[in-house]
Amino acid sequence: MFEQLEAVRARYNSITERLSDPAVHADLKELQRLGKEQAQLRDLVQLYDAYRRAERGMAEARELSEHERDPEMQAYARQEFEKQ
Repeated sequence: MFEQLEAVRARYNSITERLSDPAVHADLKELQRLGKEQAQLRDLVQLYDAYRRAERGMAEARELSEHERDPEMQAYARQEFEKQ
């Protein structure tokens, strides 16, 4: 599943790059096609990116809570983990 999401993100990035090419702007049909495809992928890519950020935040908080000796920092790490 994650491989497919990475492929979608790569396609989205490729489209974004192509849309910045002046040659694409000269071809109205191609510009419209790419814009439509980008719009169709945007929500999925944004959700996947949010998931990845949350996953990294949870891993960091978990690691901090496991290795931290200071009780206040442990409590802080647990709170951050629970927010994710």
